[in-house]
Amino acid sequence: YVAVMLTGSGTAAVEAMVGSLVPRDGRALVVANGVYGDRMAAMLTAQGKRFTVVAAEWTSPMDLAGVERALTADASVTHVLAVQHETTTGRDNDVAALGALCKRFGKPMLLDGVSSFAGEPIDFEGWNLEAVAATAAALHRRLACPPHLLLSPRISFG
Repeated sequence: YVAVMLTGSGTAAVEAMVGSLVPRDGRALVVANGVYGDRMAAMLTAQGKRFTVVAAEWTSPMDLAGVERALTADASVTHVLAVQHETTTGRDNDVAALGALCKRFGKPMLLDGVSSFAGEPIDFEGWNLEAVAATAAALHRRLACPPHLLLSPRISFG
């Protein structure tokens, strides 16, 4: 994995991840149960990229059964997008279960870890993560690092 340092907000880090790694001809599956999942869908709309949303109420966990149905029904999905910690409601999503589905279906996950990185477990290989957008702004007590990071094994500076 390579750390890419960015200047900007956590939203800028997520938008850089989504904009760079979901291909123009790809199709994303957005797992949303809060404002930040909804924001990823809005980013994809602005970027003119195809996507499907599996939504749950903001007070509910991610709809993992809906994700499984969507991945079974649509082989054209290239990436699964999710938020680990929805700060709007304080919900810590079950990303391990979502990651198991991503691994089973062979779909890379792009994770918004803006408010969870270095504070919650993140299993890059086990969850089939392609990238995690993170920020130290909300975690300055847990992690001393540049303000924003994007981690991905697909990026190299060699």
